[in-house]
Amino acid sequence: MEKLPVIELLLLLLCLLILVSIGSSDGHFITTCLASDSEALMDFKSGLHDHHNVLSSWRGSNRCKWLGIECDNNTKAVVAVDLHNPNPKSVFESSSSSASSMCSGT
Repeated sequence: MEKLPVIELLLLLLCLLILVSIGSSDGHFITTCLASDSEALMDFKSGLHDHHNVLSSWRGSNRCKWLGIECDNNTKAVVAVDLHNPNPKSVFESSSSSASSMCSGT
């Protein structure tokens, strides 16, 4: 199976979130959408290269406890995905001579 580009996966997730926000009061519809949230997130995860297993919490049925996932307190629908890296590492850390030559312009 070909992996979808990240932008397509984000658009799919956004569409699912919109459907949940404009959904009916029918409990079946909401349950179906919440299951779709989990499926969309797992599809999104499968398209990422998680070499350091950062998203290891993305398992089980309670996606609201997954790292980087924010849910609505009332509906439990996913309202945000935050995958920023609080401790990014520079590609130059292992090669300080490359970094210093870039900074000096040589």
